[in-house]
Amino acid sequence: MHCLRHSITKNGTLPASLGLGVAALVTLQSACSKERIKVSVNPPDDVVPTKTDRPTPTVKNSRIIVPATPTPSATVASSTTPTPSPVPATLFLACNKSTLRGTAGTLFKGSLTCAVTGTATGATYSMVSDTCGRAAIDPSSGVVAPFLLPTTDCSFTVRATAGSVTADAIVQARPESRIVHASSGMPNYTGVPSVHLESGVFEPTGRFWTSGWVSGISMTADFGLNWKTATRSVDGLTSVSRSVLFLDGEKVYGSTSEGLNVSSDSGLTWSRLTMLNSALPSNDVRATAAKGTTVLVGTASGIGVSQNGGVAFAAETTAQSLPTNNIADVAMELDGDMAPSHYYAATASGLALRAVGQTSWTVKTTDNGLGSNNVRKVFVDGNTIYAATAVGLAISTDHGATWTNRTVANSSLANNSIHSVAASGTLVAVRANNSMSLSTNGGTSFTTVTFGSYNTAGVVVRGSNIAVFLSGAFPATAGGIAFSQNGGSTWTTRTAQDTPEDGWIYFTRAFGADLYAGARIGLLKSSDAGRTWTLLSGIPKWSYIGIFDREGSKLVGGSNAGLYVSTDAGVSFTQRTVANSGLPTNSLNNSSFSLSLAAGKIYLGTTSGLSISSNDGASWTTLTTAQGLPSNTVNRVLVEGQSIYAGTPAGLAMSTDGGASWTTKTVSDGLPSLNVKGVVRSGTTLVASTAAGLSLSSDGGNRWGAPASEGMLAGRPTGDLVARDGAVFVQVELVGSLSGLGVSIDGGSSWQLIGNEKLHGATFSTVSVGDDGLLALGSTNGGIGVIFPTAP
Repeated sequence: MHCLRHSITKNGTLPASLGLGVAALVTLQSACSKERIKVSVNPPDDVVPTKTDRPTPTVKNSRIIVPATPTPSATVASSTTPTPSPVPATLFLACNKSTLRGTAGTLFKGSLTCAVTGTATGATYSMVSDTCGRAAIDPSSGVVAPFLLPTTDCSFTVRATAGSVTADAIVQARPESRIVHASSGMPNYTGVPSVHLESGVFEPTGRFWTSGWVSGISMTADFGLNWKTATRSVDGLTSVSRSVLFLDGEKVYGSTSEGLNVSSDSGLTWSRLTMLNSALPSNDVRATAAKGTTVLVGTASGIGVSQNGGVAFAAETTAQSLPTNNIADVAMELDGDMAPSHYYAATASGLALRAVGQTSWTVKTTDNGLGSNNVRKVFVDGNTIYAATAVGLAISTDHGATWTNRTVANSSLANNSIHSVAASGTLVAVRANNSMSLSTNGGTSFTTVTFGSYNTAGVVVRGSNIAVFLSGAFPATAGGIAFSQNGGSTWTTRTAQDTPEDGWIYFTRAFGADLYAGARIGLLKSSDAGRTWTLLSGIPKWSYIGIFDREGSKLVGGSNAGLYVSTDAGVSFTQRTVANSGLPTNSLNNSSFSLSLAAGKIYLGTTSGLSISSNDGASWTTLTTAQGLPSNTVNRVLVEGQSIYAGTPAGLAMSTDGGASWTTKTVSDGLPSLNVKGVVRSGTTLVASTAAGLSLSSDGGNRWGAPASEGMLAGRPTGDLVARDGAVFVQVELVGSLSGLGVSIDGGSSWQLIGNEKLHGATFSTVSVGDDGLLALGSTNGGIGVIFPTAP
């Protein structure tokens, strides 16, 4: 930098004698790059320096010598690069869920995380404006801790702070009731889902769908070996009594007396169409035919036609020339482009038909060749129309203009009274009264197929697959289904007699991520929230597991043949009986009995007292009224160290010395009923369920009183209950056999009743909750209800 030192004055002004132009100064600045300078040049207004005007300087002894040519004065000020103005820091906050949905009182856990973007660094997180009252957040990670969804809508605001910059994100919490019936994933191990089956349909893949009396809508992919069943407990499924099924691609239609069940995902979820929400002519729907957005339904009050997938129906009645509004069956004929071309309706006054686009119906009767005006079913295969009548099977290949009637006399039908018909190409099957007649030549001639002592209740055909519904006198000849995969050459019969039990569930218990279900067929386990199930080996089939508990790797289940004990998480079991261990009884599948594992001991409550084992059931000590229990019937047991609480029909028995001595609490101590069904602890509060409602104790069980706010639970009989993370859940008896779910999120002080209508018809007797807040309800109508903490 010394190259300019001798030529710059103290105040940084270059002498005029230098005569340097701007370009020269820039050159020098570049040459002396170690010293940054700022140059200001102010030439006279009338002087514009050019390249030729600039004298060539010479350098001598590090001094610059320039000819004395007048130059503009220049001012040089030494400085550093200016610091730019600070850019404001930015901060944006977002949570991976903006709305939480789940059943009131369930635990939200594991998937709510809030994170920031922007230029600000070192953000911390906090919770502000929390109307949920139970939410907390990790200040460094932005992960929201587990909390219970309240009974009403609430919200909380997460705040991120980085220095003086903040950003907020609002999360809404909306409690909803959502129940999924897990029996669809359970191995039923039944021959058939019901002994009363009359309707079904094949998919092109060979999967078969059927509906039974009360049992629900069932599907089998292996011709009846295994079944998956949807019942009333499935979200949205309504009446399941003898639903008449129809398939259109992934859509499943079930015609019921309470409307039209519709599933758009092969039966996973369902919705219901009714007079109220889709203008059906009647909720009494007898049959459905559909193709794409066209849906045709036959009801007790006419025919409904929808051109928008069932969103809305237009009613067609006798005003449109139908012979009657009481429709027995409907069918649809398609044109070459697979679009609807003709509609058909079976009635007791003839077969009604009309072409698409026409405004009125034409009625075909015996005058047109039908064997009878009483048409029970109509089936369309390609351009062939089959009408099952009271006197023969009528067949038309010209859209119903003319008919040929097949009878016993001209085609060897088993009977002239035809109740149902199905066809695929030249394969035609009919239910002729109580027999089955099968034709392989399009209905020209028939042979009779029999199934032992069973009667024929209906037939289904697709391709070479045939399903025949069988009926008989229960239980000697309980009903079932016969399947043929080769057009009737050979048959496989699945009946309720083959395996007379079903997937009836006595209880369900949740431990962490695992669910266990006690069933007639044994002990079932699921590790994926009830979607799939495994039958644990080591327990005989049809063991009727009625009570169960787990502690660590120890599993204990009560059956109809004693107690089964596993110390290796269910890999193997040891059977304990009256003979080999001194059990009070071998009949331990009674769901009113109780089982509890605590501190390595097994506590077994029966009608013979409280039995305790310290050696995995090898031997027992049984406590009865002789030892101070108020009753030998023990409904439920809670064990906390040396303290034991036993609910009995004669009060709550309490022991503080491991069962050596007992005191009994009754209505005089504040209990609403002597019949105590169960007791749990929630924090410092004991909650007891009784035949006349709930009761709380905050002093270890000495005094009891009603909850501060019982709501609709007041006075109702309550049963099984469970406590978890400040929430308490209890089974509540409603009218008849229906059940409700009582929920408290404040340890039992206040309660909300989730009614049967919100649980979609679930009838259950046991309640359990896992680590992730998943609720499991043991159902007595053939399955498990699983309530997810957040909607899938």
